[in-house]
Amino acid sequence: MDTRDDVRQILDAAAREFARQGIDAASLEDIAATAGFTKGAVYSNFASKDELVLALVDAQVGTRLRSSVDAVDATRETTDDPAAVLGDRLTAAMVEHPEEHVLFLEFWLRAIRDAGTAARLGQGRRGPPVRGRAGSSAVRADPTAVRRPR
Repeated sequence: MDTRDDVRQILDAAAREFARQGIDAASLEDIAATAGFTKGAVYSNFASKDELVLALVDAQVGTRLRSSVDAVDATRETTDDPAAVLGDRLTAAMVEHPEEHVLFLEFWLRAIRDAGTAARLGQGRRGPPVRGRAGSSAVRADPTAVRRPR
């Protein structure tokens, strides 16, 4: 089996376990068992659970964002409100894939509460916003800008 297939299988298992149990409650053993691998196989692809979570968030957010920007690009000739198209697409994705939204929100909360997680989340989001062919752009959200509740 190709390493990319192994990684995809681990990411899919992690998504299921995190959605079912939550990030903190799901163990790498649970994820490995769901994926049909050993815990060592998970560690050979991801150094930590946080690295696995970040890879999963990046994969899911990247997929949804590209799909949404493509939807805006496809309607650029027929709409005066590309923001509404983008919003509709992202809302539809939340309804179609609620587990992805739950995972993102849970990780976002971790980032608000933990500076190390926020730094790791922010590392993958430096640089210019994603741009579609129509020039639409997505603003990168920064969890460090949100104040932790006191």
